[in-house]
Amino acid sequence: MIQSILVIGATGDLGLPVTRELVKAGFEVLAMVRNPDEAAKILPKEVELVQGDLRITETIERAVLGVDAVYFNLSIRPQERKSEFHTELQGLENFYKASKYASLQKVIYLSSMLKDYKSDWWVFEVKRQAIKLIKNQEIPYTIFYPSSFMETIDKKLLIGDSLMLIGQSQYPMYWIAAEDYGRQVAMSFKIHHQENKEFYVQGEEGLSLLEAAKKFTSHCPKKIKMKQFPVWFFRVLGFLSVSIRYGLLISEAMNNFEEEFLSEKTWEELGKPEISIEEYARGFDKSR
Repeated sequence: MIQSILVIGATGDLGLPVTRELVKAGFEVLAMVRNPDEAAKILPKEVELVQGDLRITETIERAVLGVDAVYFNLSIRPQERKSEFHTELQGLENFYKASKYASLQKVIYLSSMLKDYKSDWWVFEVKRQAIKLIKNQEIPYTIFYPSSFMETIDKKLLIGDSLMLIGQSQYPMYWIAAEDYGRQVAMSFKIHHQENKEFYVQGEEGLSLLEAAKKFTSHCPKKIKMKQFPVWFFRVLGFLSVSIRYGLLISEAMNNFEEEFLSEKTWEELGKPEISIEEYARGFDKSR
């Protein structure tokens, strides 16, 4: 039975809602953070903070001591380069080395459906290698493959009072709120222990990025404009900035990935999402 969970990546846009849901579900939640003072301002007061870094194996050893399971919310930052240390791969390698003698019952890892987009971009290859790494370990795992999170709209694309859209999406995406996803993670920790599991994470309604953005802006209490830019414009800027190139390549993948609906099993075992884009947009002021 899983009672205590260490969250790595708890303060991120997606990690924070999951951490909150784990607390609500009654788990003893710890968070490994680099800066406990800053993390304490963000995380629920029930969360125990453990100072650590995936670059430093000694801190990982201390963090996993005595916990039953680990939840990973890792990502590649837009400014990262291929040759650098990546928490999503080298960080995971350090974790498994450091947790060799820990008594972990489960690891849950957030991946992405976009990892299957046909691209030789190194970011997607890191995600694919991370999955191979997790599957080759002895600790039982659950891997989640989400569609697009609603948080992408206001936390990634919103700059000032404008939503910045690159190109046009060709196919619908099944948008889901991180809060709904967090409830699915909590349920998985409750019912899945020694078995290995993989789940797709999708919402009910399939919408293109433009359709989703229009729904968000029309229901958001704040006045928000939409600005659409052609792909070629950001291709030119991408030569000047690693971060802009990252945003361009992610946008191109989102725009051109033909997503299937594959979440029947997820809903059956872990619960159906409840939050619509309209409801998410209406709570915009509360989420800031």
